[in-house]
Amino acid sequence: MCAFSFHIINVKSFCLVLVEEKREKTVVKIENAKRKIRYEIAELNERLKQKKLTIQKLKDEISKLDGQSLDHSASTEGLS
Repeated sequence: MCAFSFHIINVKSFCLVLVEEKREKTVVKIENAKRKIRYEIAELNERLKQKKLTIQKLKDEISKLDGQSLDHSASTEGLS
């Protein structure tokens, strides 16, 4: 094997190592991004759940007040 061939093999090996390192770094970045997105989704789902509970409580309160208003209206109509 001549020195020129040996140099080409070393360059190819070096390039393969660089490509593999870049691939590994990219995989780590992707995994970190996935973890972050999962956490953000879980956090948003929890906030959505709390908002839904608040909406339901407000609806219940409105229904309760409407019921009281109807009861009050019915009792005052009989007086007229």
